Amino acid sequence: MSVVTSSDTASAEEWAIIDEPDRFREWGTSTTYPLPSPHLADATITIGSSSDCWLQLSHPKNRISRRHARLLRSGGRWKLGDLDSKNGIMLDGARRSSFYLKPGDEVGFGPGGIVLIVESPRLVQLREFLARLIGWSEARQADVDSALRAVRIAATRRGSLLLCGVGGLVLIARLLHSHTLGEKRPFVVCDPDRRRAEPDVRAAVNYDDGLAALQDAVGGTICMWRERPLPDFDLTVEKVRRPDARVQLVMCSQQAPDPRLPPVGPTIVLPPLSERVSELPRIVDEFGRDASASLGGGELTAKGAEWVVRHESSNLSRIATATRRLVALNKVGNNRPRAASLLGMAKSTLG
Repeated sequence: MSVVTSSDTASAEEWAIIDEPDRFREWGTSTTYPLPSPHLADATITIGSSSDCWLQLSHPKNRISRRHARLLRSGGRWKLGDLDSKNGIMLDGARRSSFYLKPGDEVGFGPGGIVLIVESPRLVQLREFLARLIGWSEARQADVDSALRAVRIAATRRGSLLLCGVGGLVLIARLLHSHTLGEKRPFVVCDPDRRRAEPDVRAAVNYDDGLAALQDAVGGTICMWRERPLPDFDLTVEKVRRPDARVQLVMCSQQAPDPRLPPVGPTIVLPPLSERVSELPRIVDEFGRDASASLGGGELTAKGAEWVVRHESSNLSRIATATRRLVALNKVGNNRPRAASLLGMAKSTLG
């Protein structure tokens, strides 16, 4: 059970991941530390370099005090407090004396010290999805955590997110929206080149007026292409950045940001799948499982998965689209009109 206080209201309205934290994980690694049982609320649970601490941490530059911080249960939530340590505790880079733990928080022990990410089941699911987009190798762990940070900033601080890669990035943006804000929140697209969908097709609403889109996207996401902005693009972005906007902006771009220029905001760069050939079967399999779950049945057969790897693996969007169509066809016995209806797409489009 998650408990939300008045101080968390703004974040809770934007960030759907508010379930109970259950572990720490070292930033950029797979090393995890399960949180104690909530029944130990009255126990003294310490974190530090001493061997008798509940969680013993070490740092090559001795930034961890013997008894650095205390974890306690307060009001049904975990609260971390500094024990007058030399280097203090940090929340998302800012020194604090104490704070409640929330999913996604980056907890630091001194400047330049160890950083632990507060995780919950929903946050783990989000990170696993980001790993699907970026990679599962040890070399990609830090990139995945950077992406997790970018997504959280955009969702909880009502900022913008730059999503860079090849292919249909709007679909990837919508999947991120589902993981972070939820399916019930509005997701609108602003793309002057987007074709109008047929009346019976369930597609994201497309706007040619950014300010109108802003009104209908309150509590949700606006998705735009950086390379083909609307006439009122600058004004729309300016309004999104206001504290009272309550809209997340995802800008898609086929080009990675120029490292010589100042960053435009939190950024996720999707590596080309040509660099992840060995991971393609796993990517296809995971999109297939997602499709089966969302469609309420059907499966991606081994033959279908092999076909996707061979013919539809140029980018993540094509994989996601192809696996979903194959699962739908499997669910309805290869009846194409029924599969098109199930997918909410035009019959002529399902090939």
